[in-house]
Amino acid sequence: MADMCESEKIAREIEKTGELIRKKHRTLKIGRIEEYMALYASIPGLYELIFKRIPNDLLYTTDDMNKSMRRMRTNTSINCRADY
Repeated sequence: MADMCESEKIAREIEKTGELIRKKHRTLKIGRIEEYMALYASIPGLYELIFKRIPNDLLYTTDDMNKSMRRMRTNTSINCRADY
């Protein structure tokens, strides 16, 4: 039962990731990145993490990164993997 539940969680995460990748590709393809960025305006640093891959050290401190990681750990299954 637990294996089935874990498999379903993984399948949902893969589906969500695929949708986000398709949205990003479509947005970049049609050149409407500014409109897409507006969706992420409420979450500081997410634009850099998604699009730039390298956060701006002048704008975001280590404390900001730690807060984001704590938020991700509580809102996602980032700690479910056994190899951590």
